[in-house]
Amino acid sequence: MRKFLLPKNNSSTQYSWEWIGEFFPSLTGAPSTQYYLECEKHLFEFFFPNLQGKRVLKTDLWDEAKSTQILKWVAEQGSEVFGIDISFSIVNKAKIIFDTHQKKRFIVSDLRNIAYADESFD
Repeated sequence: MRKFLLPKNNSSTQYSWEWIGEFFPSLTGAPSTQYYLECEKHLFEFFFPNLQGKRVLKTDLWDEAKSTQILKWVAEQGSEVFGIDISFSIVNKAKIIFDTHQKKRFIVSDLRNIAYADESFD
């Protein structure tokens, strides 16, 4: 069994997430992930009953790369989806999963310095 330990002597948050993004296994398809996805859908349906034409920003892409892929469902409801993540590998994996969706824009960015103007998203 593979061990997933962070490299020693490196305190960089970005480096840590790069490593985790590259080597942590995908949880997509696990029963707990499916349950979590249903809960995420319920929250969207409650707070945003009509996602058609909305612009949605997710401030991390972990779910899209390794778990529920909730933004795929949001895009299927007619939204234009955007995402940022500090990890290049997480962004790249999310882009691969979303390869067939035209309405998506994923970039590497630090949450503390988002490169979008205020009120760009619904």
